[in-house]
Amino acid sequence: MTTPYPTSLPRRTKRGRKLAAARRRRQVLRGVAGLLLVAVLWAVWTLYTGYRTTRDLQRAELALDLVRDSVAVGDVATRDVAAREFVEAVSSAADRTDGWTWTGLRWLPVVGDDLMGVSVLSQSLDAFGRGGLGPLLTTIDSLDGLSGDSRVDLDAVAGVAEPVRLAHDALAKASRLVEERSSDGFVDVLRQRYDDYADFVGEVADGLGAAETAADVLPSMLGADGPRDYLMVFQNNAEIRATGGLAGSWARVHAEEGMLTMKEQGSGTDFPELADPVVPLTSEERALYGTEIARFFRNPGFTPDFTRAAEIFSGFWNQYASIPIDGVIAVDPVAMGYLLKGTGPVTVDRFTLDANNVVEALLSQIYEIFPRPADQDDAFEDAARAVFRASTEDLDNSLEFVKGLFRAAREGRFLISSFDPNIQDRLAGERVTGHLADDDGATPHIDIGLNDATGAKMSFYLRYDVDVATSACSGEGQDIGGTVRLWQTLGPDEVSDLSDYVTGGGRYGTPPGSQLVVVRVYGPFGGNFTEAAVNDDEVDLVAQRIAGRPVAEFPMLVDSPTPQVITWTAVTGAGQTGDVELGVTPGIGAQSWPVGARSAC
Repeated sequence: MTTPYPTSLPRRTKRGRKLAAARRRRQVLRGVAGLLLVAVLWAVWTLYTGYRTTRDLQRAELALDLVRDSVAVGDVATRDVAAREFVEAVSSAADRTDGWTWTGLRWLPVVGDDLMGVSVLSQSLDAFGRGGLGPLLTTIDSLDGLSGDSRVDLDAVAGVAEPVRLAHDALAKASRLVEERSSDGFVDVLRQRYDDYADFVGEVADGLGAAETAADVLPSMLGADGPRDYLMVFQNNAEIRATGGLAGSWARVHAEEGMLTMKEQGSGTDFPELADPVVPLTSEERALYGTEIARFFRNPGFTPDFTRAAEIFSGFWNQYASIPIDGVIAVDPVAMGYLLKGTGPVTVDRFTLDANNVVEALLSQIYEIFPRPADQDDAFEDAARAVFRASTEDLDNSLEFVKGLFRAAREGRFLISSFDPNIQDRLAGERVTGHLADDDGATPHIDIGLNDATGAKMSFYLRYDVDVATSACSGEGQDIGGTVRLWQTLGPDEVSDLSDYVTGGGRYGTPPGSQLVVVRVYGPFGGNFTEAAVNDDEVDLVAQRIAGRPVAEFPMLVDSPTPQVITWTAVTGAGQTGDVELGVTPGIGAQSWPVGARSAC
């Protein structure tokens, strides 16, 4: 009798073991082959997607360039076709780089950061294209006819408010996306493009934010709620002040229901020197600036705080005239040049002023053509009146005019202080106010103010640059280092053709052909300077403060193209762990507004 089942498993033969091992190898090989196939397919998909994304971004770049070129020449049809192409291209790039499959690529060695950078760039461009480009173009279309016949169309201003708001929201989102992702780990080509785009979209977003504020406050400022009068100060950068330049000439501008009229004009000499300050000064102001800041109409710009300077200008005005003013506006010849790009040239006596020659004409040539100060004053007033008139008539190019206005505001060349608290509150935080920040929470501020002490017009030849960087973060604050370099475009032996009026003639102790510039560095609120040097020689710092901020003062004799160099270090106040914001006196050159430094925290 046999049993149906074996009572024990047969011993595996040598041949059976070989067959089992072969099966396991085949299974492993099939698994490896499958994984390799998946890897190859993923690599192919990645390469293909990357290739198509690159093509999308290249197509978007070309389309955006065509949008810009078409806007410049007023070709609306081509502009709109290019705009649609841009939106389609960036939407395609954003779709390709969205989702878990692309996100997973961030863990790849070497290229992971770059692939995520492409994704962030694509998402930002998509936010710009979908939500911002259309309203931005609508705003541009609305600029024509915004002003004319000495009137700003207040209905047109109100009409652009909504598209400006939509464009600003979209561009602010696009800017946040790229700002939140550092480009430090990217390959050089991608890093440069990424950073250039981040700068571009951030600048446009800031401009639209300022435009949104302008659309909100302009109707009231221009007399929609009743007549307004403003003291307009024309700053002369040839004799530098911390706000830009000395108050060389002035005008009273009347605004009523959008109509703008220059009612009267004059020069700084219309306001006599006073024995006592025209407004009360704090002990800190007296120690830092002396009483001259409020005894001479030309000197309120000693302080880089235009809000405070406007209060002092108002004190002078109240002694001069019975008509009250509603605020103070300041502009300089460089800003006039920006505006002339939109108005076209204007003719003034012996000058035809345009965007290219206005700075040299008003800050240099005028002293050669008109040796008498009274004649110079008349020429300044004529130029100011001509540019004002052109700015309120039909413009040659409305877009260029508005771009010039916002560029001037961004660089601190167009400043506004309103005495209406509602308007001033709405303007708070905008560069156009020229306000010197005090306690701004986590944001540390560095401001550089320059003042001429030569008593001359040598600042036309002054050039300077500023750098700041953070080096350490303690958790309570940051260490900040900075450099200021000053030089002039000619040496003492090159000034023989200049008049004593331009060189100063040595009357205040500065050798002719040189200039004495007082540089003040305003440190972060609640912080302190730790050390400083001039041309690598350590200097003692005199402890001075203004509104809770430390101030380091450096009198600098500048006499040649060889730079004089100031270096300093400072610590911020507690809790100031954000990016450093930098403000610098605007000079002669059409420089970009300086940037601060990224946080070390």
